[in-house]
Amino acid sequence: MSDNLSDISSLHDGHGPSFSSCPAIFVLPTHLGLETLHQVEESLVSRDASLTYDISEARLILGKIGQKKRAALELRSRGVWTEDLDHSASKTTAKRGGNHEPVPRPVEVVTEVDVVDLSTETESEEDGVRSKHSTGNHLKRPRPRSVSTDRSSAGSGSGEGADILRVVRLEWLDSCVESKELVPLDPFVVYEARKVERPATKPNGTEAVASQASDILQRAKKDTLFKPPPTPSSRFSRRTHEAPSSQHRPPKLYRQTTSENEETAPLPPAPDWVKNHILYACMRSAPLHPPNERFINQLVKIRRIRELTLDEIGVRAYSTSIASIAAYPYEFRRPSEILTLPGCDTKIANLFAEYQQSEDGTIEAAAALDTDPVLRVLHEFYNIWGVGAKTARDFYYYRQWRDLDDVVEHGWNSLSRVQQIGVKYYDEFLQGIPRHEVEDIAKIIHRHANLVRPDARYDGRGVECIVVGGYRRGKEASGDVDLVLSHRDESVTKNLVVDIVGSLESEGWITHTLALHMTTSNRDQQTLPYKGDDTGKHFDSLDKALVVWQDPNFDDDADPTPSSDANAEEQSRQKRKRNPNPHRRVDIIISPWRTVGCAILAASILFLNILLTIIAASRAQQSSRSFEAETIFEGNCKKAKRWSTGFHILINVLGTILLGTSNYCMQCLSAPSRKDVDHVHAHGKWLDIGTPSVANLRVMSWVQIIIWCLLVLTSLPFHILYNAAVFSALSSNAYGVVAVSPDGPIGSTNSTTSACYEDLVGKDVVQVQAMYQGKELESLSKEDCIKAYGAAFLTNRRTLLLVTNNSSISSPGLFVGVGSPPTSVDDNQNPFDWMCTGPDTDLYGDFGSGTSQCLQSAVLKHVNGWSVTAEPFASNDIVVAGTGFAFTRQNYSDLRYSSLPQSTRADIMDLGAFLESPFNTVNDTLGFIQSQSWQTQRFESQLNVYMSDSVCATDSRTLSVSPPQYYSVDHCLSEKVEEHCRVMYSPAICLVVILCNAVKVICIMFTIRIRRKELFFTVGDAITSFMKYPDRTTLGRSWVDQKEAKSVFTKPRPMKSRTLPPRRRWHYAVGRRRWALSVTWCIVCLTCGAAVTTFAYLGVGEYLPNTSISTVWSLGFSEARPETMLRYLTTYNLLAMALLSNVPQVILSSLYYLINSILTCMLASAEYTSYSLYSTGSYRRAFSTSESINTTQPVL
Repeated sequence: MSDNLSDISSLHDGHGPSFSSCPAIFVLPTHLGLETLHQVEESLVSRDASLTYDISEARLILGKIGQKKRAALELRSRGVWTEDLDHSASKTTAKRGGNHEPVPRPVEVVTEVDVVDLSTETESEEDGVRSKHSTGNHLKRPRPRSVSTDRSSAGSGSGEGADILRVVRLEWLDSCVESKELVPLDPFVVYEARKVERPATKPNGTEAVASQASDILQRAKKDTLFKPPPTPSSRFSRRTHEAPSSQHRPPKLYRQTTSENEETAPLPPAPDWVKNHILYACMRSAPLHPPNERFINQLVKIRRIRELTLDEIGVRAYSTSIASIAAYPYEFRRPSEILTLPGCDTKIANLFAEYQQSEDGTIEAAAALDTDPVLRVLHEFYNIWGVGAKTARDFYYYRQWRDLDDVVEHGWNSLSRVQQIGVKYYDEFLQGIPRHEVEDIAKIIHRHANLVRPDARYDGRGVECIVVGGYRRGKEASGDVDLVLSHRDESVTKNLVVDIVGSLESEGWITHTLALHMTTSNRDQQTLPYKGDDTGKHFDSLDKALVVWQDPNFDDDADPTPSSDANAEEQSRQKRKRNPNPHRRVDIIISPWRTVGCAILAASILFLNILLTIIAASRAQQSSRSFEAETIFEGNCKKAKRWSTGFHILINVLGTILLGTSNYCMQCLSAPSRKDVDHVHAHGKWLDIGTPSVANLRVMSWVQIIIWCLLVLTSLPFHILYNAAVFSALSSNAYGVVAVSPDGPIGSTNSTTSACYEDLVGKDVVQVQAMYQGKELESLSKEDCIKAYGAAFLTNRRTLLLVTNNSSISSPGLFVGVGSPPTSVDDNQNPFDWMCTGPDTDLYGDFGSGTSQCLQSAVLKHVNGWSVTAEPFASNDIVVAGTGFAFTRQNYSDLRYSSLPQSTRADIMDLGAFLESPFNTVNDTLGFIQSQSWQTQRFESQLNVYMSDSVCATDSRTLSVSPPQYYSVDHCLSEKVEEHCRVMYSPAICLVVILCNAVKVICIMFTIRIRRKELFFTVGDAITSFMKYPDRTTLGRSWVDQKEAKSVFTKPRPMKSRTLPPRRRWHYAVGRRRWALSVTWCIVCLTCGAAVTTFAYLGVGEYLPNTSISTVWSLGFSEARPETMLRYLTTYNLLAMALLSNVPQVILSSLYYLINSILTCMLASAEYTSYSLYSTGSYRRAFSTSESINTTQPVL
């Protein structure tokens, strides 16, 4: 830097550097918290810096900005327009001044369009403020070529140097403070630019306008022009009025016209992706022809203008808006509707307002693509195949070309071969390719692929072909044809693209090969590493051919009347007819199956897991936010069960696929190579081939062992936790039961009864009266009432009124009991005990645990005489009050587990037992207290005994009402409520699963990258290798059994000729050690399973009326019932429950691996033996190798 920014002196004191010699400094609040921003400003002020809060005054800008484009964006968002100091002008001129410099035709020299790269908005033409006479002024800002942008001329104190500013990383300040001197700026400069005037906009005149809607719209558009924020008066005022980041500044409000305000029609219902503010296009669908297609076409033109003017931010912003509008299922009726869509702001709304007001449905900014002479030429050059936006601008501004004729006449030799072909077939490449023609091209290429690989058969299929691109998206016409060819055998796809292109060229289908990439074949079918050596060419990581296609079949009959005066060669040329078929662009891409197998499956499952977790988190209710579990659905229980079942099916499918790919990669890692086999044979040992083997780990590298172990460890969470990632929760409603008279009057009552009523029933008397009078209560017969409320978990009903035959019951009724009361899991579940309080003693069932429980079946048998006991909500009773406690005869047992001293609790239990007698009076109680010897000192002096008339009834049925009053039930009145069953997910478990999935993807990618040659995946691979290159250790010992094979290594001796061993049963193929391990583990698992089943059967029997098999079977599978709940556990944590419930799956998985290993050994031995067997009149079958190598040579 040559201006005074680089001449900052290194003045400093003992406490740090002094910034007094620095120009005005502005601190960008972006990415800075309020505390950090305050500390930075205090640090600058304490060191005599010239700190400003008006960015227009600053020449040095500090911030946490790392990219030049972002720096320009931040400056523009604050009203500072800049142009980058160009240091490459001279280099570009020198580079292009070669021997093939084009000679432009004599045309008028035009100044280059000065384009600002970044924009948070879509620039002034999006506001609709450009007139037809000022179109050019908005698209370019003339700048003479002779202006120097070199730094040596940038700074001279005032003048031009005063317009230069620099955006510097905040680390510069830290370095200065740490070194106690002003360090050079150069290493920390992110963006160096010159301030320029803001582009001219349509002046805000005060001329009179008509009162039509279009004029009002134009005035509204003028008001929406961007204006810089007001400058605060002090640094503290900025902290008060400005957010820490400019990205949080609220957007400008859309200005509505009078006609819009008159619209009263409601907006259509918003789609779910709009409600959830989903911005990503991959999470929503869009039709091929959306309702707002004409408006989208206008936005596409504006986006193309942004592309031609190198405005990358504008291109990205318009792409986001277009994708959002394309997915919207309704036709826009007013601009304000656009503001509800994610990714659409006031600019898009203003453009739609202009589109709506125009007679022909166009936007002035979009029309510039066709009307503006500069943009029209740039667009024409851009449509040349092989020419991008920068090259198109180079043609126009540097080479001074104005049309395709100029390109051909003055610059043909300077074009690349691809660009020459693009110019030659310019019109033909712009034509759309209909779908039927795409299908015909795909069939021809597929046929030639199988012609050049005639023996490439896998499961009866050859090379597979998939058409992608616009055809796959459903377009009627595609710009080009994109095809992907693949095969499961990697040897088939190697150099396949070369053979296909050669075959097609021989028949005349391909006229030009634009590009031919052999990257994958040259890498021996290995994939690129993550962010490979050339991160800018990920598309070139596959074999591909970019070709020009033309159908060679046409009517080429000779011209019957050639010119008579032409020579023979000319006459022959005249007879040949030109091919009239259009030229098409076709891309043939080869994807090896190895790159689209395990890695793609694992990565796809990882993407689905992340996507499902994001969707679940977005749907989670705010009230249920928890890292352990969150609710994603609450409502109908049947729907919740279907959701849960669907999720578990999906989870099991994904888990099975992922574990299968992991198992395959583990087998690939443990597969030995020929080099490994020769090495261990030379040392008198052997390896397993074609079967999963832990013994092969000894020949694996440490990288393979680490990957193998990670694949094993990351499989455990899928066995143990994956099923518990989503689960359902059942909601049971507690309810109060009230007995009422036949005419059912529910009126007002005294305050004591009303308070007890609300406490016991859960609703006050007024609410129940309103439901009764409004006929909101459903009338049920006695049978239906017993069936509805005799459920273990009541989900859809609450308050119950029993209409009795007793007309003496006064308002508001009598208390019968509480159903489904909240109790501990360990307590006996008796949810409808109130049903069995009648005189019939056989309504209860005696259980094995010595407890009794009300049986719904027994109540239904006695439904005709069904009666219940009831008591008033409030009654007289003796109350005993002491220091810190009070109780009656009905609730004294509640103090048994209170925090009172042990002696006090024991005394209360003794006194409560005395009060249970309904005939005791206050005097009797006082006499009893004085006559007893209590454990608590001076216990009798602490007590106050009195009679109260406001004691509420209790929901405990341990005490009988004396004398009991029975009330016969006639029918019921039931309150129906919505169900609240829930589907929940565990963010903690999902996070563990995603992390393990990601580790598996990385391990699989590393497995693919490991380059090992001549691997023995199958027995056929080994036989093929040993036939070509015999093993010296086993030479001459072709057919020996397992026992004799081991002796070859332990005691080498000459092998005598003998007959082959006799055929044996399959179980002899498995070693004794493996059989012993597998059988032992099976016996252990069966024993444990039998023991757990026995304990469960005995435990459930304690809560069943009988322990018959039919009764236990009637409990069903996956049904939540009180009888099958786990009780008396130390914890009911979700993770602990998930681990406990999935332990059997881990055991079954271990059994699967052992049995799979045994079966694999048997099949491998059978396959190996089958290679020596002959059928009558035929050779043995072909080898089954990993490369599908067919051979008919018998084994000798």
